[in-house]
Amino acid sequence: MITPDGIPKISDWGLSKAEGTKQSGIIGFSLEYAAPEQLAPNLYGEPGPWTDIYQLGVLFYEMLSGHVPFRGDGMGEVTHAILHDDPLPPDPPGPDAALIGQIIRKCMAKRPEDRYSSVSGFLNDIGKIGL
Repeated sequence: MITPDGIPKISDWGLSKAEGTKQSGIIGFSLEYAAPEQLAPNLYGEPGPWTDIYQLGVLFYEMLSGHVPFRGDGMGEVTHAILHDDPLPPDPPGPDAALIGQIIRKCMAKRPEDRYSSVSGFLNDIGKIGL
């Protein structure tokens, strides 16, 4: 989405919930962008700011490859892939391909504690790419 003054906005990263509640009553995300903890909180813990880091990695992956990292014939296949498989490398061209792959892998780590702890860490690494 683009605002009238040209600022890009990202939507559909989940629904808000009332302060003090544990969870929303409906699923509020697109499966292809869901983090493991959104699909299996019993395995990966509850969603939080680290969930946005994962989804940032999915978007970065998609921008480079032209497709989301986990695809399948149905919800079950996609869900299984998100929970258990590693994405294929996006294979961007150029001398920074290895660094870009590391950044995406760190964003999309299955375990939230293995991801960037903040967007500033992500931006620091992105700044190392020779644009």
